[in-house]
Amino acid sequence: MAQGRQGFSAADRIVAALARDARRWRAGLALAVAAQARRGLLWAPVALGGGVAVYFALPVEPPLALTLLVLAAALAGAVLAGPERRPSALLLVLMAAGPAVGAWRTAQVAAPVLNRETGAVVVTGRLLAQGVDAAGVRRLTLAPDRLGALGDAARPARVRVSVRTEAPPLRPGDRVRLTAVLAPPPGPAAPGAFDFARQAYFARLGGVGYAVSAVERLDPGDHRAGRAAWGPRGRAWLQGLREGVASRVRAVVPGAEGGVAAALLTGLRGGIPPDTAEALRVAGLAHLLAISGLHVGLVAAGLFFTVRAGLALWPWLALHWPIKALAAAVAWAGAGGYVLLAGATVPTLRAFIMVSLSLLALMAGRRPISLRLVAVAALAILVARPEALVSAGFQMSFAAVVALVAVYDRAGPALARWRRDAPPGRRLALYFLAVLLSTLVAELAIAPFAAYQFQRLGFYGLVANMVAVPLMSLAIMPLALVALVLMPLGLDAWALRPMGWAVGVVLDTAAAVAAWPGADIGVKAFPAAALGLMALGGLVAALGGQRALMVPAVGLAALGLAWAASAGRPDLFVDREARLVAWVHDGRLWLSHPARGAYDREQWRRLSGLGGRPGAGRDRAMADGIGHGLDLRCDPLGCAGRLDGLRDARPGGFGGGRWMAIAFDRAALADDCRRADVLIALVPVTGSACPAPRLVVDRTAILAAGATAIDLDAEPPRLVTAAGVRGLRPWVQPHPARSQ
Repeated sequence: MAQGRQGFSAADRIVAALARDARRWRAGLALAVAAQARRGLLWAPVALGGGVAVYFALPVEPPLALTLLVLAAALAGAVLAGPERRPSALLLVLMAAGPAVGAWRTAQVAAPVLNRETGAVVVTGRLLAQGVDAAGVRRLTLAPDRLGALGDAARPARVRVSVRTEAPPLRPGDRVRLTAVLAPPPGPAAPGAFDFARQAYFARLGGVGYAVSAVERLDPGDHRAGRAAWGPRGRAWLQGLREGVASRVRAVVPGAEGGVAAALLTGLRGGIPPDTAEALRVAGLAHLLAISGLHVGLVAAGLFFTVRAGLALWPWLALHWPIKALAAAVAWAGAGGYVLLAGATVPTLRAFIMVSLSLLALMAGRRPISLRLVAVAALAILVARPEALVSAGFQMSFAAVVALVAVYDRAGPALARWRRDAPPGRRLALYFLAVLLSTLVAELAIAPFAAYQFQRLGFYGLVANMVAVPLMSLAIMPLALVALVLMPLGLDAWALRPMGWAVGVVLDTAAAVAAWPGADIGVKAFPAAALGLMALGGLVAALGGQRALMVPAVGLAALGLAWAASAGRPDLFVDREARLVAWVHDGRLWLSHPARGAYDREQWRRLSGLGGRPGAGRDRAMADGIGHGLDLRCDPLGCAGRLDGLRDARPGGFGGGRWMAIAFDRAALADDCRRADVLIALVPVTGSACPAPRLVVDRTAILAAGATAIDLDAEPPRLVTAAGVRGLRPWVQPHPARSQ
């Protein structure tokens, strides 16, 4: 009896202790949440970004007036809110501002988009930019003043033309003429895949195509900087400068090293061979090509310390002039020039805003790097370019920076203590420790975004970055800066050649690491909401500043990770032109027409977690599926077979004893419509003439709805279309009618 009472008493004490700890944690959590009112600036871009995310997730385009009305209502609520609720009310105002900013930007960049393929038409216009794609094909971006018979109201503001024909040496600003076949920018290759049409809309690109004639230069542009007002001519002059610098670098440093060196100086990646770019990505070094904080910060720091040290050599000047402010001004101007030379992308703009604020803070005696500076940079970009939120560059750049600043806010004091009065050997060890810590933190921070955007994960980035980052910091970027200074004097080769040698070491490291087993792992696509939960968990941990918030932060991230891991995968893909069908089975794609749709196949492999560009022999024809668990019989008219012939078909699912048919020709419809339960027809099907199948997806439906994915394990089979995912938005065009 005494033992029972003692046992009961012990259990009671355990329960009481747990309850007491729970009350303490709840009290700590309440205090931590209340403390966020003092960190409102840090949460401001999160709130605005949440509103922008809602805008891009809407199935229809909201009227601008309606978004402004909602914003006005939120502002009124904030004015009427009491002091205790005002911080939360202001965050709601920023969230309401997100759709308004998005709708305003969408209306601001609106420009005509082709609604059909044009056929061969004469195009004349000013050359805005030129480059080469991954296959080495030259691309010209034009501002057309004539495009066939289209009037001003229907003519796109910009078109992009791939040129395989002869072309004279051209510079941005030149007026050219050519004959080209143009079409609207294509939509995604699968529901949820990369939407080039949306990207093109915000770039005011209304048509893409290829030249069918030689390019004729009608008259040269004004390439003189002094006459290039900031506008179309100014941008053309700047683009010409970028291309001139890139050409000079590639002339001095040949091969892949020259292509990478040119990309580091100008942001133009056309000279990088595809296998080199792939090796850098697999090795976790692709961030070196995306000019961002590392590059802009090194340029600004190099200029600041060099100018300050030089001015300090003149004692009178050091005593009578604010050399720190002068050095900061030179560093700011140099960093701004480098950002313009690099193309002023979202990561470079984010880095430049942070560098500018850091230099001001340095001059004022404040901390040069903080989460507040990151928040200001994010707010500026989201207001100016809200479409950046859905881009990989914005997501990965800010994820890495927020994580690094948050970690060094906590670890920085300890590292500073260890570094103080340390001998050179310890300082060198601490430098490599900082590189290791930075790489680990950045890799973990960007991993969810890399998995979502590219369906790939790399695991050896730590090793490659331990070699590449010190070389970038101590050799490559300092030499790049020296080369830019010496280029007007014609002496840049002295810096470019050793820069090329250092880049070669980085490329050799990338190639070696990329060849290791398991260096590149494919992951299947998952919903954007799962990424949002993981990102919110990371933001709570980084911005909250309270230990009590770590539990909900981990919980949010774990919930998002579980959602991503449980996401399903389609069994079938159909391309947007109704020319190609792929069945995902046994770790590969089985294709109706293996010679078609290289880009579509690449996207389908990524979305299915099978990797990117198919290796030799990876994708197979459906006709070869016998003996590989794919029970399909194919002939020139189509393919048909039992769905339960798949080895991985779920028991009791739709596959049990049912037939699927893929019709390539109308002649196959009579038999397929009689016995198939699922019919995929690359030709039109009349509904009344084909009543038997439970699911019919024909050419007419595909052309109307875009790329299609089908989950055959669902009951009934689940059909997802690009049109259903994209909604009715300004960048979504109906299928273009073909010119006859």
